[in-house]
Amino acid sequence: MVDRGIRLAVSLAVATAMLFGGSLTTVGYIDQARVQVILSGPNVVRCNRAATIGARVVSTETGRPVRNQVVRWSLVQSQSGGDGLSASSTVTDRRGRTAVSLSFGPVAGARTVRAAVTVTSPSITVRCAGGLPQTSTRPPDDHVAQPLNALLMPEALPALVEPAGGLPITGIRLGRLGINLPIVEGDGFSAPEGAAAHYPGTAWPGQGSNTYLYAHAREGHFLELWQVRTGDRVQVDLADGDVAEYRVREIRPVVSWDAVELLEPSTDEILTLQTCLTYEDTAPRFVVIAERVASA
Repeated sequence: MVDRGIRLAVSLAVATAMLFGGSLTTVGYIDQARVQVILSGPNVVRCNRAATIGARVVSTETGRPVRNQVVRWSLVQSQSGGDGLSASSTVTDRRGRTAVSLSFGPVAGARTVRAAVTVTSPSITVRCAGGLPQTSTRPPDDHVAQPLNALLMPEALPALVEPAGGLPITGIRLGRLGINLPIVEGDGFSAPEGAAAHYPGTAWPGQGSNTYLYAHAREGHFLELWQVRTGDRVQVDLADGDVAEYRVREIRPVVSWDAVELLEPSTDEILTLQTCLTYEDTAPRFVVIAERVASA
C-alpha cells in the first residue's frame, strides 16, 4: 500500500482543473479517497449586490457526495472595501453541498473566490458590472453629464487598447442598414467614437457562446440598428480574413440598463448587439440577438 504521506504528495502533482461555463472542477484527495470539488456561480452580476458561490464535494471513485467536509473560503481578488464573504468556512451537507455569499461593492471588475478542501483549493471568478455599457445618442450641447448612480461609474476607466497580438475580429457589417464599423476592445462602460466595442470577458466568434458588441446610437454607428428586422444577416470580419455570419433572431427594443444577465455566456453561439434610445445614463438599451449561421 502506498504510504499516506506519499499519496498526499502525489495528489498535489495530479490535481487538475477544468473550467466550463460558470463552474470549475478540481481533483484532490481527502484522506486517501480521491474527490472532486465543483464550484458554481454566476459569471456576472450587478455591483452592490450579492451572489451565491456553491461548492459540491464528491468521491471520484463512487460518485457519492462527501458530507461533513469543511470548506475554507477566501477572497483572493477584490476591487473595493465593500467586497466580502459571508463566512470563512462552511460544512457540506448530506448531498456534499455547501455555499457562501459573495457581496460586491460599487466598483466594477472581477472578484475571485477560493475554496480550500485539504490539498485542493479551486477558485472561481465572478465579475460585477454597474450596468450595460453606455451607448447614448449625442446629448444636447447644453447638457452636463451627471451620473445618476455611483454604480454607473467605476473608479477608473481603462483606455480602449488592443490586446497584444490584435483582436480576433476586426469589423462588423450589416449591409441592409449600411452599418460598417471597425471593432475595438471595450472597457465595458463607455462606447468609443467611430467603432463598435467588444465587451471584455465575453466570447469571440467560434467559441460557441455569447459575443457582445456595442456602439453609439449615432449616424455611422448603431443608430440604424433601430430599423433591424428578424432574418437580417450580420457579418463579423475575422482577423484571419474569414467571415462569421449571423442571422437576427430576436429584437428587444426596451431593455433595462441594469440587465447584466445579457452579458452571460450562452449555450449556443450568438452575437449580441447593443445601442441606446436616449442619452440618459439609465435609459433603456436597444438589444439585438443574432444566431451563428453555419458556413456553406
